[in-house]
Amino acid sequence: MKVEGRRWKVEVAAVLLMAPTAWADELSSKSRLEEVVVSATRSDVPRHKLTKSVSVVTAEDIRNQRADTALEVLRNVPGVFVRRSGSFGRTTSVVIRGSADDQVLVLIDGVEVASPTLGSFNFAQLPADFIERIEVLRGSSSTLYGSKAIG
Repeated sequence: MKVEGRRWKVEVAAVLLMAPTAWADELSSKSRLEEVVVSATRSDVPRHKLTKSVSVVTAEDIRNQRADTALEVLRNVPGVFVRRSGSFGRTTSVVIRGSADDQVLVLIDGVEVASPTLGSFNFAQLPADFIERIEVLRGSSSTLYGSKAIG
């Protein structure tokens, strides 16, 4: 009798210990993460804590604009002006706050892509489908990138 009584107690204890794990909530995969600007200070900083003038355009923003090229996206960024030399597909550059086009540093995946002869980047052939995010730094935050990043 004693053995059966102990066995019954062990079985009840096992069932009671397993119950909390059986009713545990699953993790929600729909949690929204806070947007982080990486390159403005060359470290991960939440966008709302930045003291510098930074504009961030995400892939979702680009889809919502239904833009075909990077130029169509950049036209909507404050302080950015598109300068086109000729017809569609010709050399097109971007100017920030009145600087020259060779004073705007363009990095794609952290690599400078300016023309060695002109000193500027031709945005005419850059499709918006390939863009994950665009960060535009203005003012003193550009000093982190050297003398070519005046705009």
